[in-house]
Amino acid sequence: MNPSQADWALITGASKGLGLAFAQLLAKQGQNLILISLPGENLAATAASLIGQFGVKALTVEVDLTTSEGRNRVVETIDKEVARLGCLVNNAGIGRNAAFGEEAYAFHKSVIDLNIQSTMALTYALLPLLERSRPSRIITIASLAAFQPMPLFATYAASKAFLKSWGLALGAELAPLGIVSTVVAPGGIYTNDEVRAQVRAQGLGGYLSTQEPEEVARIALAASERGKSLVIPGAFNRILAVLGSLVPDELKAKAVYTRWKKAATCRS
Repeated sequence: MNPSQADWALITGASKGLGLAFAQLLAKQGQNLILISLPGENLAATAASLIGQFGVKALTVEVDLTTSEGRNRVVETIDKEVARLGCLVNNAGIGRNAAFGEEAYAFHKSVIDLNIQSTMALTYALLPLLERSRPSRIITIASLAAFQPMPLFATYAASKAFLKSWGLALGAELAPLGIVSTVVAPGGIYTNDEVRAQVRAQGLGGYLSTQEPEEVARIALAASERGKSLVIPGAFNRILAVLGSLVPDELKAKAVYTRWKKAATCRS
């Protein structure tokens, strides 16, 4: 594919972890990239590396997506530079393992603002371009946490449950328009040393439910290319989701609390 004629893919939270893995895989497929991250995350160097490796184009926008000003900058950049948007990856999100009352309320609000509000607002703003670029796709990163209440991760899990429901509803609405909406519900992802410490604290269950970001991104892209509406990477995670559907929510909450209170001791 000639990169100058390729569709563009937009990835939020693209500077590291799962977002970076998506950027690398999409660039390898010949997709031009719009990379979004907070300021100060060395995004220009990431873009330069991808351009050098894969010969694609890459735009960078360093903004706070929880603000209307930040989202407007993204949309303005796209309006100016991009004719076709073939893929939107809603990856940016935050969460932290702690009891609800131990975190400042401002942190809980930031989880909702980024995980939910910014994802909805940016998708809404880009939907007309996605429709003009069809066939196109939206990939929204939810979590295995979306399938149950999660003590010590309460706000994060609730935000991901919203994204799962919202993304699946979009899938039904947008399919007749030629737009695929795929919700990805991974377990743990090895994004940093803190996550690795938490996984060790959870024992075998944590190990079996956690994957490298490159594996999750590969599975997610393949699922969206097949038009799947929901994908849970990892056989163990799929088993957990099925078994969890048979257990009342209040019992799941107690079981999750027992597991996560061990991980809480690993916070840096």
